[in-house]
Amino acid sequence: MLHSIFRNTYFVSAWNILIGTITIILSILVPIELAAHIWGVEFHLWDSALVTILYVLDILFSIYKARTKEEIGLTESNLYFQRYFRYWFIFDLLAALPFGLINHTWRFFRLLKLIPVFYKMRLARLRILRFSSQLQLFNIILILFLVAHWIACGWLVVRGFDANLDLKNNYVNALYWSVTTVTTVGYGDVTPVNMIEKIYSMVTMLVGLGIFGFFIGSISSILSKKDPAREHYYDNLEELSQIVRYRSLSPSLQKRIHDYYTYKWQKRLGFDEEHFLQGLPSGLKMQVALYLKKDVIESIPLFKDAPQSFIESISLHLQPMVCTPGDYVFKAGDDAEEMYFIIQGNVSVLSPSKKEIAALSDGDFFGEISLFKERTRTASIQAKGYCDLYRLSKRSYKRVISRYPGIAKQIEKEAELREERNRFE
Repeated sequence: MLHSIFRNTYFVSAWNILIGTITIILSILVPIELAAHIWGVEFHLWDSALVTILYVLDILFSIYKARTKEEIGLTESNLYFQRYFRYWFIFDLLAALPFGLINHTWRFFRLLKLIPVFYKMRLARLRILRFSSQLQLFNIILILFLVAHWIACGWLVVRGFDANLDLKNNYVNALYWSVTTVTTVGYGDVTPVNMIEKIYSMVTMLVGLGIFGFFIGSISSILSKKDPAREHYYDNLEELSQIVRYRSLSPSLQKRIHDYYTYKWQKRLGFDEEHFLQGLPSGLKMQVALYLKKDVIESIPLFKDAPQSFIESISLHLQPMVCTPGDYVFKAGDDAEEMYFIIQGNVSVLSPSKKEIAALSDGDFFGEISLFKERTRTASIQAKGYCDLYRLSKRSYKRVISRYPGIAKQIEKEAELREERNRFE
């Protein structure tokens, strides 16, 4: 029962969010309570009872998962549990113990829970790659706020409360001083007046230098990695400008190159499927290739009744390509070595006299006769606009189809029927 629960990613995520939320709330409330003593018995009971129970349960859950992961093997996403006893158990234990019942100021031990919580948030950012930059930005803002909040609460302790102001205004004034000092702005309208305040201010300034450097470095890192496709696009345009500077390219040719790079950025986002797949092991490569290309493969009548193993094998050999408006995919008389599948776009099938025989669009394919017969092209294929295609070479096709003779006969029969109808080349 427990094993199935802990294998449920929704439960694990919900539990981690619950513990993280409670820890962040405590990291805000506990310093205020230590500085102002504004809450009564209810807060202390809630902190000592409910939070202790939840933190103890979190320890038990982590121990159980750590033991389970050791039995079934560990992955990067479970790195927290692999290192739990070595690094994080002591922080969880100290945060779970109700030290506040012994001494009021010992409640700060609750804040130690932030260390494993922030580590879990870091692992979540590595797992949820789609929102990695947003999660990283959230972590940075949260850290800056908590540091400013803690320093403000410390300033309230050091400087004391203004009797003419209520708690809210005292806290806002302290937070204002904290933010201006940490961010190295320091307007100077709130200044220390005694030795303790001056020492606290100097320490805060030193902390502020580190926090400010951390903030600038983190933001720069996020911005530099936010849109690598855009950076690749600008690099291509920069290369084009260098070529234009030292080589004479006609304005029309420059425009075509510029439009091509713009199209790749806007439609394909500079994504190189083949380069990405090359870095994966064979089994994972086949699964990813199938996922990326399954919509195209499933729309091809030639492969409609083929088994899954054949589809997986074929997916590895489909090569992406882009055609610009007016480009010829091939011309009549060219050697026939490949067939093509249209992902997006429109092409014209032209006779040797340049007369349009047919028009093809998304999901259509052409050039399949070249997979079976040794002959040159009998028609030309011209792109009407920008076209995303997949191409399959005769050599790759024969390598895969040799293991599926029944499918080979079926596909050849279909191709013969299409040739008789003169629908393609």
